[in-house]
Amino acid sequence: MHAFHVGPYETAVANNEMLTEIRIPLRPGGGSAYQKVERRAGDWAVVSAGAAVWMDAGIIVDGRVGLAAVGPDTTSIQPVAEALAGAAPNEDLYQRATALRKPTGVEPLPIRPIWSQNLPDGHCGPR
Repeated sequence: MHAFHVGPYETAVANNEMLTEIRIPLRPGGGSAYQKVERRAGDWAVVSAGAAVWMDAGIIVDGRVGLAAVGPDTTSIQPVAEALAGAAPNEDLYQRATALRKPTGVEPLPIRPIWSQNLPDGHCGPR
């Protein structure tokens, strides 16, 4: 996949080539999730995140996290994947993985996202 995706809206398919099929093998022990924030249903996402993990005997054997609309090279965040591999899932692991992608010295803006503007304080948003 790293060799196929070369940038935002760009693949390694040449101008004189046509992609006709993609085969992705199913792997046992896997699960995934995807979440996006949009202004209205059906809009392009303001930001989105996807994650997939494969587990064996309670240990993450492989994991991937990808983000969209937050930068040019976020389809697979390698340091996060490396942190997940071989670890047992727990809150500490999630915090360490989150810190790997957070730029140094940058804090989130103290504003409520569009989807939470009419929600009571303390509500964590859509699930």
